Amino acid sequence: MSDELKTKTSLGVEIKKDKQVITLCKNNGFIFRNDYFIDVDTFVTEERGKGYATVAAVHLIDLLLKNDMYPLWETTHENIPSHKLALRLGFEVEENYPVYAFILES
Repeated sequence: MSDELKTKTSLGVEIKKDKQVITLCKNNGFIFRNDYFIDVDTFVTEERGKGYATVAAVHLIDLLLKNDMYPLWETTHENIPSHKLALRLGFEVEENYPVYAFILES
């Protein structure tokens, strides 16, 4: 791994409860010019649906826009909660495209 990659930092927002990270909204690894792809995860199943992902995403989007960066949202076709959150945050569906993966047998 290159030294440049090891030291690369990313913007993100985390929400903690009792010192445990509940939700993390951050770059998903893709940055192109000013386009900044974001992901949000609420790791604790019991904490889902309580608005933590919305709060984290709103804060990160605000930070990105203040820094002249353009937030983009990708999700799988099946991830309905992600679709609903993206629309609630003001994103609009721009395009759909296939994603190809290697299927590894265990």
